[in-house]
Amino acid sequence: MLRTLLLLLSLSGFAYSGFKFLTYWDYQSQLTDVGQLLYAQVSPEQLSEQVGRAINEDRLEDARLYLAIGERYGYPLHYDYYNQYIQERDTQLRKIKKGIGNFSSGFLTGKGSDAAGISGAMASDFTVIGDVRDLYGQYQIYDAGGEVNQLIVGLAGVGIGLTAVTYGSAGTASFAKAGTSLFKLAAKTGRLTTRFSKELLRLSGKVFDWKLFRQNIRQSSNLTDIRKIAQKSFHPAALQPLQRLAKNVDMIRRNTSLTDTLHMLRYVENSDDLRRLEKFTQQHRHLSRGLLSLVGRAALRSVRVLQRTTGLLMSLFGALVSAIFSWLFLFSRTTRR
Repeated sequence: MLRTLLLLLSLSGFAYSGFKFLTYWDYQSQLTDVGQLLYAQVSPEQLSEQVGRAINEDRLEDARLYLAIGERYGYPLHYDYYNQYIQERDTQLRKIKKGIGNFSSGFLTGKGSDAAGISGAMASDFTVIGDVRDLYGQYQIYDAGGEVNQLIVGLAGVGIGLTAVTYGSAGTASFAKAGTSLFKLAAKTGRLTTRFSKELLRLSGKVFDWKLFRQNIRQSSNLTDIRKIAQKSFHPAALQPLQRLAKNVDMIRRNTSLTDTLHMLRYVENSDDLRRLEKFTQQHRHLSRGLLSLVGRAALRSVRVLQRTTGLLMSLFGALVSAIFSWLFLFSRTTRR
């Protein structure tokens, strides 16, 4: 009787452990092997051509980036020749002239394509001048009967509201402010995809009430008045979904740079792409932009891999132990008969 009870317990344990093992679906998403993509899509001749084109177009930073990728993945290029040529052309005077002019232009216009211009645009947003300029500029277009860019309206309004939140939180919300400014700069320079623009428009429209702002502005061009009216049209309770995306893009910036982040946003179609891009930049850091430009959106694809966790191993171990004991009890009964 006792042996029969133990047999039933062992068989029950085997059935339960087997069920847990077979129904274990704890997957982890992993990005595609970018090295394999690179070797499959880009030959040494093609990479060398990219380096030469970047040098001829005075994009020396890009040329260095492609050379760094070549070295990282073992491409046979003429590294000494290219590096010497770049060093001769990349003078300190060139950097100073380019930097000063582009920073000023970025600060005044809110647009930029290189590090200096983008830094200038971001600096104007953090002083709230840039967001007020962009929001009021869109209002003037509306007042004249023109077509308003609703995404810039929403992101500029959110930016003004976040400036007050950032100061009030001793800077803890600065990542959201930085991320929102990057989204706005990407929108102004045509670097956002249509799908992702629609997602940002939907989220920012919930945070900033453009209709309420229009009702209260009353033709005022005073910077302080515009800022106060925008803050009254700001709804922080609806901020969280947009704030998560802003945090993602700010982490991408931290992993790479302002310039690289702005350029890589053109590969983002939705929030899932943005999260994968953050993971991608954690792996590849300063090489990320160059790798994306060489292999495209395929680098952001992910595969699902079953995790070998404690739960999986315990289920397998339990099934094996129960099977052994069930066999022993069953064999023992058969032998006795």
